Amino acid sequence: FFIDNDWNHYENLNVNEAKRVLESNLEEVINLQTLSDNLLELAQSGKKINKNALENVSIKDITDLAIKKIEPIARSKQIKIENHTKDIKILGVQDRLQEVFVILIDNAIKYSPKKSTVGIKSKIVKNKIEISVTDHGMGIDRKDLPHIFERFYRSDESRSLDGYGLGLSIAKKITEAHGG
Repeated sequence: FFIDNDWNHYENLNVNEAKRVLESNLEEVINLQTLSDNLLELAQSGKKINKNALENVSIKDITDLAIKKIEPIARSKQIKIENHTKDIKILGVQDRLQEVFVILIDNAIKYSPKKSTVGIKSKIVKNKIEISVTDHGMGIDRKDLPHIFERFYRSDESRSLDGYGLGLSIAKKITEAHGG
């Protein structure tokens, strides 16, 4: 609303105008907080995991918790989340792994059409667990695939959506820190 620092502009605002200015300012503060949180998360996610923090965690429990956290966003788009992960135990840090799935499921929801389905599946392949998150969205253009895990990278198709291009980079760092 106001670019200059002339505070006299604010004295003449009616209640509705003042509310709009405050709401706009609050929205910008929240956006900056989200960006700084993501940058801190990215800085932390590349660190080695403290071996004492590792515990046996269930992939099913982790994905269930991630879904619970992200469900309001799915509900707002009438998107159904189907969790077909198995109760496989791995060694990891639960809240860090949960963050990976929050990011992946959030992306799947964000790029999916309303009233569609997002699916999560797990399987064991050569003594490793493979987990997939699938959606029915626009997909990723072949030219963008080599760049999707780069910090701040956003494909042309995704530029109209909210975000800073940090989520997949954070998910990759956490996954790598867990040996994935």
